[in-house]
Amino acid sequence: MLLAAPRAASDPADLQLQVTELVEEARGRAGIPALAVAVVVDGEVVVELATGLADREAEIPATTETVFPAASVSKLFTAALVMQQVERDRLDLDAPANRYLEPSLRIRDADGVEVPATVRQLLNHTSGLPVAWGGIHLDPGDPPVSLEEHLTDRLRIIHPPGERLVYANDAFALAGLLAARAAGLDFETLAQESLLEPLGMSSSSFTPGRELQERLAAAYGTLGGGDGRTDHADVGAVAPAGSLVTTAGDLAQLARLILGEGEIDGVRLLERESVREMLRLQVRSHPEVDDGFGLGFGVREGPGRRVAWWDGGLPGAASRLLVLPDHGVGVVLLSNLAGNGPVNVLSGRIVDLVLGEESVDAFRPEEADVDAVIGTYRPMDMLDPEMPLLHLLFNVQVIRGDEGLELRAPMIGETGSLRPLGPRRFRLDGGFFDGATVLFEDDHLYAHMMVARRVAWWETANAFFVYAGMVVLGIVSVPAVLVWRRVRRRRRRTAAR
Repeated sequence: MLLAAPRAASDPADLQLQVTELVEEARGRAGIPALAVAVVVDGEVVVELATGLADREAEIPATTETVFPAASVSKLFTAALVMQQVERDRLDLDAPANRYLEPSLRIRDADGVEVPATVRQLLNHTSGLPVAWGGIHLDPGDPPVSLEEHLTDRLRIIHPPGERLVYANDAFALAGLLAARAAGLDFETLAQESLLEPLGMSSSSFTPGRELQERLAAAYGTLGGGDGRTDHADVGAVAPAGSLVTTAGDLAQLARLILGEGEIDGVRLLERESVREMLRLQVRSHPEVDDGFGLGFGVREGPGRRVAWWDGGLPGAASRLLVLPDHGVGVVLLSNLAGNGPVNVLSGRIVDLVLGEESVDAFRPEEADVDAVIGTYRPMDMLDPEMPLLHLLFNVQVIRGDEGLELRAPMIGETGSLRPLGPRRFRLDGGFFDGATVLFEDDHLYAHMMVARRVAWWETANAFFVYAGMVVLGIVSVPAVLVWRRVRRRRRRTAAR
């Protein structure tokens, strides 16, 4: 891959105008009610803006003071808080997490035997714990649940620690609990005192009070699609994994801290080595993909630009924090519409605006290689195992589109183009995993944290609906046939008389 020569960022006024144009275009195309954006260049916030409606029904405009859920971008703060405790020798990254926990909170296998998942593995998603949505409450009437209550007696692995990359909310909830206990504080207080206040994030909180709640943008859309108004999810039970609310300007302070290798405005909050460890690519789903995880951050270390980021998604919220440590550039985006695809694509376009577009050597794959990857794939370990029906319905499809191969995820309404990089190796342009390497090998698809296996037509979601329809038809038909037979007998008896 060849890089175009980066161009210097425009002067702030010009850049603000260009970013605004990109944001308005993206917002209009995706139907996003409100978007807030901040851009960091060479350690300074050079663009901060908000556009659209924070509340569509009340026609309240979004401003730079509008607060949005950061969702899983919260995990970056949790990783930083853990690293602070590691620096103070209160936690050991490579020690079993169970060392610091009472029996009811220890990580165990399916048989109840304790397993040595480490603190590091909690932060890079290789602890063996599953995807879990149990701490995300969608009913505003549900009673609050504490972090300890949520985690008690539920930490059961689905893979041996270190074996597989599985994105786990409960792993980060536990990591936050470990950091808080090491500091002798509750998690929200630790986050406030150790990061939010020192970073000057006065419009941010893991437990927002009335003033921030009144500034919170209304929520639109669900993770399954749509743009109707909805309730914000309560994620207090897994606060370290997703409960932060913030503004784009506030969140840009974390980008500045990371780009400054732990120092911001002359104050050091993290050691350089801690930040470098957070940004180091440590695990990936396949040795030949360029994307994986550091500590908290998703990391891409391909032949192009080195990128570290993470995204957040909840009903009525999509967020992204992205940094390019070798270029001193950071981008923050917050949206009040569920669905990360448009936000992720926009972040890449803003980076290209600042640095210039990357150019990629053209590669023309053999038709046989193209034909070989077309099909339907079922992601593994991407959904909560307590929701088996979703596993049947959540398929991704590789099809021929008008301009080449496309990767589609119909259940979440995501589509991206597959740009050939080499034999059975592509870059995804668009969708949730925008920019990721996509590799096909032995009837499996690998893309960042996703591993999916090819399924036959009779295993697809469409086939499932056919089967379900046949079952329903059978259930309805049996009584109908019985009634018809009874009516026919009566008619025969009547005719015989």
